[in-house]
Amino acid sequence: MNTLSKKSLIASGVITVTILASVFLPNYFVYIVLSQFLSIVVLWKYFFDVPFTRKGVIEKSKFLILPIIFNFGALYLITIFFQSFVKIAFTLVFVGANYYLWVSLRKVHNLSDRAAIFHRNVLIVLSFMSIFLGSTALFRVFMSLGATGNRIFFQLLLVILTFALFYAISFFLAWENGADENLAKLKPYTLVSSLLGAEVAWVSSIWIVNYPVISTQEKASLGGTPLPAILLTIVFYFLWGIVFHKMDKSLTRRVLTEYFVLTIMFIAVLLMTAKWLPSL
Repeated sequence: MNTLSKKSLIASGVITVTILASVFLPNYFVYIVLSQFLSIVVLWKYFFDVPFTRKGVIEKSKFLILPIIFNFGALYLITIFFQSFVKIAFTLVFVGANYYLWVSLRKVHNLSDRAAIFHRNVLIVLSFMSIFLGSTALFRVFMSLGATGNRIFFQLLLVILTFALFYAISFFLAWENGADENLAKLKPYTLVSSLLGAEVAWVSSIWIVNYPVISTQEKASLGGTPLPAILLTIVFYFLWGIVFHKMDKSLTRRVLTEYFVLTIMFIAVLLMTAKWLPSL
């Protein structure tokens, strides 16, 4: 086993401890989130030899985007299920995902390694998952806090954070796919994509449906995944796909049509299979 694999196993193991802690110690969730954040920062410093200078931190901050969003979303997703076997199953998935996340991040750390298509594709898939996990966490928190009063304030906060989520992931993907010199040119596309994501979040927040609901316990406590989180993932797939092909100079009418058809089909299936009214 090489050094990179060993380091990635250590990183995955450390984060797994925080995820398991959320399963067995749900009452300490806030402290677990803080512990996870600090652990990721320490791992980031360890993995990428980040110098404690302003320039060094800013330059390597892009490698913090996915680990923080992905793992916070994973941590929160675990808490919305009631069945222990489901929690353990998801934990095992996140263990494997974290291993490949850290390996792939390290592989693209050096420009000479960016040609590794497998690792680029891993990061693209994990970026889509991060949109889903991050959106799920945002909407679940909004559902909890919005019911306590001042719904407009929390709705505005939801829209702002969704914009930030879309922007951060879009920025990382643009860099990771070799757009260092074109980041400024891509900024208008990133801003428009983030604004569209924020608008979808605002519209979706008016009537939130959970999908799917697995057990009667979850149905009673508004469990399940917020449908807007799935919708936002589909929207991000569509928007980023167009930006990627634009960046790659391969955006044709045929490609655009394929993205439109697939996106409309996914959204139609999602909306038709969702339970818009509670069971009597």
